[in-house]
Amino acid sequence: MVSMGITLTFGDFKNVLKKPKPIAVGFCGQTFVPGCVVFLLAMLFGLPDHIALGMMVIAACPGGATSNAFSVMARGDAALSISLTAVSSIFAFVTVPTIIGIGTKVFGGPDSGVTLDFAETALKVFSNTVVPLALGMSLRRVLPVLSPKLVKPLLYGGLGVLILPTFTFFDQFGALLTGRDTLAAAAAILLNIFAMFAGLILGWACGLPPRQARTLSIEVGIQNYGLVLIIIVTYLQDLSLLLPAIFYLPSMYATGFLMVFLAGKFGLGKETEAAKKAPQHS
Repeated sequence: MVSMGITLTFGDFKNVLKKPKPIAVGFCGQTFVPGCVVFLLAMLFGLPDHIALGMMVIAACPGGATSNAFSVMARGDAALSISLTAVSSIFAFVTVPTIIGIGTKVFGGPDSGVTLDFAETALKVFSNTVVPLALGMSLRRVLPVLSPKLVKPLLYGGLGVLILPTFTFFDQFGALLTGRDTLAAAAAILLNIFAMFAGLILGWACGLPPRQARTLSIEVGIQNYGLVLIIIVTYLQDLSLLLPAIFYLPSMYATGFLMVFLAGKFGLGKETEAAKKAPQHS
């Protein structure tokens, strides 16, 4: 978040607040699109209940720091990405239990029993998002020459820290794989790909500029993996639901880095570079 703050000014957030349409579209996309994709895949493939319900948990958890990092690296709208994370995280105490509750009613499984405290969620958003973001924006003001040089090291270093727990996850839960998990793998990967594509189409259909549509693609398609694990392991306590998550994890990193590669390959987002480098008066 510090590295993202270095790329932003208060003017960026003012622009987002002046035109709330992208936030409204993005929030609706994060809330409804992944779940609709799960239902579509469940009907197309006749998914077993535990796979479908595990995917509903993934669909219920809106993007966090990982999607923010990929949005910045893919030259998306960082202010929009971070604003979406803040809004969706604060409303997660309503959206997450509701979506999982629908999943348990449709696909069976344990009573969701998922409750997220509003105050605790808001405090977590503040400490994990607002504080480091403000630090990065302050660095930009105090060290305008040095701060741009810190963006890439901090950004890639932070993403590396997010990826490191992946190895612990596979070491701990890899035993759940049986070698006959083709259906779960295909469904999880398609959830990621279809959700990213749907987010992009949603942005275009609503008339958002390419940079914001690209951000929506990432925010809708890359979910908060840490929250997925907490809900399944702590609340639902059914490790069979982790099976789709095992395959979704590498898929979301693969599609995220693919978006970053394509943005660099085709110069996406360069139309805003001049504006970003121009002196700011916010």
